[in-house]
Parts: sequence; C-alpha cells; structure tokens
Amino acid sequence: AFTKALIEGLGATGAKARADVTGKGAITTAALDLWVSERVKELTRGSQHPVMIRPPTVPDFPMFVVKK
Repeated sequence: AFTKALIEGLGATGAKARADVTGKGAITTAALDLWVSERVKELTRGSQHPVMIRPPTVPDFPMFVVKK
C-alpha cells in the first residue's frame, strides 16, 4: 500500500502526480507526506497509518519537480 501510494503521488507511471496538491508543479515534503498517509489509510481501510518524522528545524521544501 505504501509503495502504491508513493508511486501514485509522484506520478512515476506517467500518470498525473497526485501529491502535487497545489498544482504548481512541485511536490514538497509535507504534500507527499499528506498524500501518502491518506492514500495508505484509504487503501488499507484504516489498518495502516504511515508516519513521517521530520525534525522541527527542517522546513517544508520542494523534493520533486512535476513534469507537465
């Protein structure tokens, strides 16, 4: 479920990058975390709850540029 959500979020199969929640062409750490955690819960009917641990000193930043 995690890998499926990650691939969907990044658009790794050529489909739309679903984690580009703002539509600005970039996927940030927070956006990817949100997409993956919600999608995994959906795919597993709530039985899995992925968690990203990020130190408070690390800001949200773009990780990927979405190819249009």
